[in-house]
Amino acid sequence: MQSLIESKDQEKLKACTHCGSAVVYAVTSEDSNESQNIFCCEGCLNVWNFLKQNNLDEYYNYLEKDKGQSSRSINSKFEEFDTEQFYIDYVKELSSGQNKVKFYLEGVHCLACLWIIEKIPSLLEGVISSRLALESSRAEFEVEKDFKISALASLINKMGYRPHPLKNNSETEKFRIREERSLLIKMALALTCMGNIMVMTLAIYGGASGIWEESFNYFSMGLILPVVLYSAIPFYKNAYHSINNKKFSIDILISFSIILAFLVSSYNTLLGKNIVYFDSIGALVFLLLIGRYIILKAKKTGVDSSSLEFIGNLEAVNVLNKNSNKFEKKMAKYLEKEDIVKISKNEVLPADGKIIRGHSHLNNSLITGESNPVAVSVDDYIYAGSKNISNEIQVKLCAVGEDTYLGKILEDVNKSLSGKSIIANMADKWSKYLIFAVFFISITLFTFSYLNYGIEEAIKRTLGLVIITCPCALALAAPLVLSQFLNILNRNQIIVRDEKTIENLANTKNVFFDKTGTLTNGEFYVSSFPEELEDYKKYIFSLESKSSHPIAMSLVHFLRKYKNDYIVNNFLEIQGLGVQGIINGDFVQLQRNSDNESAQTCVDFILNNKRLGTIKLEDEIKESSYTLIERLKKLKIDPWIISGDNQKVVNKVGEYFKIPLINLKGELQPKQKEECLRTINNSVMIGDGANDAIALSKADVGIAVKGSIDLGLKAANIYLANDNLLNIYELIKSSKDIMKLIYISLVISLVYNVIGATLAITGHITPLWAAVLMPISSLSVLLVSIFGVKYILNNREFK
Repeated sequence: MQSLIESKDQEKLKACTHCGSAVVYAVTSEDSNESQNIFCCEGCLNVWNFLKQNNLDEYYNYLEKDKGQSSRSINSKFEEFDTEQFYIDYVKELSSGQNKVKFYLEGVHCLACLWIIEKIPSLLEGVISSRLALESSRAEFEVEKDFKISALASLINKMGYRPHPLKNNSETEKFRIREERSLLIKMALALTCMGNIMVMTLAIYGGASGIWEESFNYFSMGLILPVVLYSAIPFYKNAYHSINNKKFSIDILISFSIILAFLVSSYNTLLGKNIVYFDSIGALVFLLLIGRYIILKAKKTGVDSSSLEFIGNLEAVNVLNKNSNKFEKKMAKYLEKEDIVKISKNEVLPADGKIIRGHSHLNNSLITGESNPVAVSVDDYIYAGSKNISNEIQVKLCAVGEDTYLGKILEDVNKSLSGKSIIANMADKWSKYLIFAVFFISITLFTFSYLNYGIEEAIKRTLGLVIITCPCALALAAPLVLSQFLNILNRNQIIVRDEKTIENLANTKNVFFDKTGTLTNGEFYVSSFPEELEDYKKYIFSLESKSSHPIAMSLVHFLRKYKNDYIVNNFLEIQGLGVQGIINGDFVQLQRNSDNESAQTCVDFILNNKRLGTIKLEDEIKESSYTLIERLKKLKIDPWIISGDNQKVVNKVGEYFKIPLINLKGELQPKQKEECLRTINNSVMIGDGANDAIALSKADVGIAVKGSIDLGLKAANIYLANDNLLNIYELIKSSKDIMKLIYISLVISLVYNVIGATLAITGHITPLWAAVLMPISSLSVLLVSIFGVKYILNNREFK
């Protein structure tokens, strides 16, 4: 419903409930109160309804809270983030005209942190997107051109995460070390105080009484103060910010338990009573810190590898020392712009740069998809991932790391990886339900125990329950396993675009193969060339040289001595059919013939719409194809062949692999391949990243085994830098095993929590023992995750 507010009342115009703009045409809905909620457009109304329906209307609380703050108050703590030098050092301009900034966020430890960080664009105008890699605590934000970074840093800080700006990904390690050091200091202090308190507690248990018992309690109260006031600060901070953000957190219960136990113990000590929990408090804080430290170290296991590591041979590079004028070894990840590197035969270029000495040939297949050697010499610009296959060259680096052409492609992959997978979302929900359950059970348990057994038993049982049901391991198990798995695949030259792909791979029931270049070598040889086409060999060469299809490349190679300068006008390549163009005024077509009776690939030569002859070609089957299909059958996965080639050719190849006739589809146009994949669930498509782009993008999982990494990752979910087909079997099998491992880790965590909660509720476990068992349970889940991944992949043979 829309109404016009008269212009004479312009000075009294109401503000839009969502965006705050003046309302001329008031938009309302039946669900909104017209007197209170009006909107400037349908878009604002739709967003308002969306936020309300999804319980995100706290967005407006943040807006109201920030309206009264001046720019100075928001930015006062991070004013240096708006300086010109900060922008030079830390802010990257994107081609879209926006800016990108990265932070290491101190204090990130669970999926609730991920949730709140990724809500920032809805809380702060000017922030376009935010992504948090939970396993590395690295957050990336895209913001408007004139946006003040200080406002973003201030909001993050208010949420409870100290932001440290990053120049590049390697700086993450520096801030992680700083956070670990701070945690270790708190642990050391807690351990020292706890040890001394334990000695005095044992003396009391051993019979010390009277003045000795009273003195030991007072000493214990003094020793526990540094633990409560300093070592436990991480729990208080997380609890405060959880309350401030109106989110449940286990740290709220932990902080409440520590403070309550300390106050009750201090009160009893001052009254001369012997009901104290100083030893339990010390052990609780120390062991909880151990648990957090274990998680912090475990997260590190998934992010140590370089983003460019998969291209190989990048451990050390010969770099010119400008002082000694000699080449010295240097780790590839520490290379800088302007460095001069020496690349010998069979070495891979680690960064983009310009050749300043020497000439050679490069294999650029990773970048361009073209495996034929390319001649390069002085002043030629070459790219990271290119392999030098002949002479030694010296290169001056112009872009390193994520600034390289290859690095930018992988950065796009990393953006996808920061999102949560289906199973991580499930673990997130389980964690939230567990925290809610513990919160309400704790209140009920404390009330019941207090009424029936007294305050001492109520505190003991409630404290034990809160301690032993911490869901940290539950929340981290899935992302930890997946991040480790993806990095190991990365090092085996398998690039996966997102975590959901692993889950889809684990559910694979059907694998579709493109024939040419996938099951076969894609290196056709001409088995029959008709005499009537002898006079048109230059036409064929000129037309096919404009195509990158394997058949075209084979014909160009066959007719290479007929290379000429003919100009092809109106060139058109129709995928699955052929090529056409105008040469010297003649309309020339080369099209696949689907009517021939032979089991060969046939190409018709058509001149001015008249077929003059048919060229016959054959392609050899890859040695690894048969083994792959047999292994897939053992996994109860059905193999299919979908190809644009002649049906008889497809049937002949399918017969060799013993694939049922119904699973063999020939003479398919790209659109028909897409329709075939749409009708069958749990499907994986394997093909060329360029020629099979549509089919790859429509399958549940697309795997590009040939072509450039750029095109491959745009069309498919997975890119194999090494196109050995047996890696596909290893990938699918290990994905199934990885998903089983995640479920096992989740079940172990839940069983621990149920058993521990039962023991705490029934009074069979003390807070001290709960504090001991909690990190042990977390450690066991993490060890199962870490070593489980290694065990699974040690039994896989990636080539």
